[in-house]
Formats: sequence, C-alpha cells, structure tokens
Amino acid sequence: MERLGPDAMLVVLSAPTRTYSLDVDYEYRQDSNLYYLTGLTQDDTALVLMPGNATRRELLFVKDRNASDEHWSGRSLSHAEATARTGIHTVLSYARFESFLGAILSRVGLEHSVDAADAAHFFTALSEGRARLALVLDKPGLRGPLSPTQELMRRLRERYAGFQPIDVTPFLPALRLVKTPLEQKSLVRATDISCEAQMAGMRPARPGAYE
Repeated sequence: MERLGPDAMLVVLSAPTRTYSLDVDYEYRQDSNLYYLTGLTQDDTALVLMPGNATRRELLFVKDRNASDEHWSGRSLSHAEATARTGIHTVLSYARFESFLGAILSRVGLEHSVDAADAAHFFTALSEGRARLALVLDKPGLRGPLSPTQELMRRLRERYAGFQPIDVTPFLPALRLVKTPLEQKSLVRATDISCEAQMAGMRPARPGAYE
C-alpha cells in the first residue's frame, strides 16, 4: 500500500477454475499473488486495497457458503473464518464485488463496506482525474483471449472515468522475494528434503544399474 499511494485502489482476483473432458475439474491452484497477500486457496475471491481510506483499507470478498456446492467442491470459509485466516476485518460476499466496484468508481460508496467519508481521498482523486486502478495484468498478446482481470478492466473503462489503469505485476514478485523467518525455515526444510532424496537415490546407484 505504501508503493501504491493514497490515490490508488488495488484489485486482485482469484484464479479461475479449469475443467477437462468437459465436466472434470482440475485440482484448483490459487493465483500466486492473491495467495501471497491473503493465504486463501478458494475460488471466487477478490482482494481490494484502498491505501487512502480513513479506516477500511483492506476489503475481502469471498463466496457464500452453499451446502450443495460444498458436497462436491469442499468446504468454503465463512466470513469469520476468512477474517481469522487473513486478519482482514471487512469481509463481504463475492456476489457484491462488482456492485462495490461500481459504487466506488461512481463516488457513492456502500453502507457496511466503504462509505463516502471513508473513501473521501480516493473520491477526490477520481473527480480530479488522478485516481489509479491497480491490477495484475497478464500479457496474452493481441490475439489471445483476455484474462478475467483484463476483461474486468475493459468493462470498467467502458463504464467509468476518472482513473488510470496501472499494472502492478512488477511490484508483487519483488515483495514476494522478502521471506519471513517462518518462510525461511520452510525453504531450508524443503531443501533438506530434496538433498535427502538425492542421496537416497545415489546410494543404490552403481555401474550398469538402471536408474
């Protein structure tokens, strides 16, 4: 948020689900940037950071729990569990995500999330044409299909004004290079496991033996 500055709003989306053979789901893999920032591994998730807000600077959108869906896809986090996992106190339904963006970019705010007083700095930046909408933009080329984030950006630019889209792709990998002591310990342990496996494979090796 320090690098973004108070005139920016960052939006990070979860990775989409993928299927093969028409109706079989691949094992889900979360978007690396969203996972780094939240630790969440479920789809239909979005993170919004608004550094210039007075109070609610972090907002998390997660899908509503559905017993029928969870029978097939596994248990989803409740809002309270998402707060406990991430430390983000403002957790809203993912179904409200697009209406939230529309309200913010229309400079009206939403009750129970970010009101006009809380987002006053960003609203002023929008009215003066210096607001920035920060997104993690992929590079599919001119002929490739748009990613979900690029499709979102396209729709927002068609409907709202006062902001400049910026790509924060270079920011996040640089942040992810900084490791906490716990992450460093995990990396060392992973290296030890790899070394042990390599040595275990070398011990039975001998001339003429198949790998």
